[in-house]
Amino acid sequence: MHRAVREALRGDTAQDPRVREALAEALAEGPLLPDRLLAEPLVESADTLDMSFGDVAALLREEDSGFRLAFQDRERFELLLTPVKGAVPQFDAQGRYPGRLPTDADAMTSYFVPRLHVHGTLRRADGTPQRVEGYAWFEQDWGSTYYDVERIPGTPDHTWEWAGIQLGSGWEIGCIHARNTDPATGATTPAFTRATVVAPDGGVSYHDVDWQPVRHWTSLATLNTYPTAVRVRVPGLGLDVEVIAPATEGEVRTLIVGRAFWESPATVRGAMGTTPVVGTAFLQTLPTNTIGDIEHYMRRTHDIARAEAAVLYSTDATDQAALGLLTGTSGGTDLDTAARIRLHQAVAAPVLHLLDNPGRSWRPYVAAAVLCLLGADPERYRPLTAVTELLHVSALVIDDIQDNSPTRRGRPSVHEIFGTAPAITAGTLGYYTFDALIQRVPQADAATMLRIYRLYLRDLRAAHAGQALDLAGHHTALPWPPVTPAPSSTRSAPPTGSRRACSSAAPPRSPRSSAAPTRPNSTRSARTSRPSESPTRSPTTSSTCTGSAPPTNTSRASPPPPPPKTCATARSPTPWPTPPASSTPPTASACATPSGNAPAPVRSRRRTC
Repeated sequence: MHRAVREALRGDTAQDPRVREALAEALAEGPLLPDRLLAEPLVESADTLDMSFGDVAALLREEDSGFRLAFQDRERFELLLTPVKGAVPQFDAQGRYPGRLPTDADAMTSYFVPRLHVHGTLRRADGTPQRVEGYAWFEQDWGSTYYDVERIPGTPDHTWEWAGIQLGSGWEIGCIHARNTDPATGATTPAFTRATVVAPDGGVSYHDVDWQPVRHWTSLATLNTYPTAVRVRVPGLGLDVEVIAPATEGEVRTLIVGRAFWESPATVRGAMGTTPVVGTAFLQTLPTNTIGDIEHYMRRTHDIARAEAAVLYSTDATDQAALGLLTGTSGGTDLDTAARIRLHQAVAAPVLHLLDNPGRSWRPYVAAAVLCLLGADPERYRPLTAVTELLHVSALVIDDIQDNSPTRRGRPSVHEIFGTAPAITAGTLGYYTFDALIQRVPQADAATMLRIYRLYLRDLRAAHAGQALDLAGHHTALPWPPVTPAPSSTRSAPPTGSRRACSSAAPPRSPRSSAAPTRPNSTRSARTSRPSESPTRSPTTSSTCTGSAPPTNTSRASPPPPPPKTCATARSPTPWPTPPASSTPPTASACATPSGNAPAPVRSRRRTC
């Protein structure tokens, strides 16, 4: 099977080529865990159901038409299965399950034994034996496998959700909800749904079924989403039940089906007609396991990170628990509803504005991938996805203020909506959510936890140092504003070495608009091409524009319009660092007035989404 997987990957162009290349490189070294090669070959009988999977497992047909199933690894069990009812074809009278190709060349055939009595022995890893008894469901499919079809981009995955239901009243129902799923976008189209019903007397019938998932779980290891509770209705039988499995367990990770599938025992409650029914079931889901676009795939982690961040950043302004955890006011400060709403608007709403408009979400994806690489179960560490995402979002809020950026991810920046001062407060507070989130994961010993806190604080300081160098380096490493000779017919050049705190990032304007200063609420506004705003918002700022300019005509005759220029508003002292002594002084104004219709050059420094 390992060889078949490697060979199939070479021609599977439906898979993102980056993923295909990485898988091929990894598989060249052997199977990917948890898959393992059998130490001994598989042996099967050509005449009867008799299979041996090396020294790990065996399924044997007994003389009394029963089956013996044995398995040994860290735990061992040996079970005897005796059919209560005979095998029946599933889906239709021929047991036919359609494939993914129009020719049905990859179709399968399926039969199942709906109820078998089971008894045997389970031996735990510590050697403790335990007698077990109950009922089982046995199904056998043959025909195509997941890797039998050579696919091209756009080939859909054939996915299904299935339940085998055993009611206490003696009825068995096999239900399938099959779909064709686009691996690149996740869009689905129905394939078919069908219920195979076995009556207490063994009679078989086929019915339409209404399948409605009511609860889902997304695995942090594979980012596959599975329904863990389903409402099943079979109108022709009068059946209406809920099939409920544990919320977070059951994923089986294996390349045999592409990446993973999910299966779990479940309980059944509902009614058949007017009669209440209960029972047991087995739920199974085969999702799309093709990664058609790795960037689209990584974005699935946003929903996980957002759900984990909701413990602090709730959309409900009256959520006292979330707001108290975020602001440190729980347990010691009693705020009335009005105060909580104002506080939520001040510190939570600004971050939610950006958090609910996700970017590529590769940071929480990497956090989960690293846990898997270290052999840890990532499910217990789901809050760490919120740590990485909130740290990034908070940094973007501050970064956009420093850059005076009007938009982020296609929407107005946080400070454009909420104002600069509230954005600074909310963005800075986001850095301190680490403590509340790290306490929600399994705790290590005190020394390790102290080291974790110290590492986080050290990296936070280092990130601020990096941002400071980034801001400063953008002025010293690049000749900005660029040295542009002023047209002699328009204005005279300033003295050698003169410097002006002016932006040359705007096209020519009318004399009225050119006199307005740029946005004053950022110490770095001189680096942008934003439209200007009134300087009255900040009394501590001043608009400066030094250098020579044409003299003002004092006569009553209308003077010719002065050359347009854009002046920067900067806090004193000027944010432009003094150039090194060794740098060559400019020979013309560093903020030359643009002439003609050509726009002045624009500099941008944007942090990635």
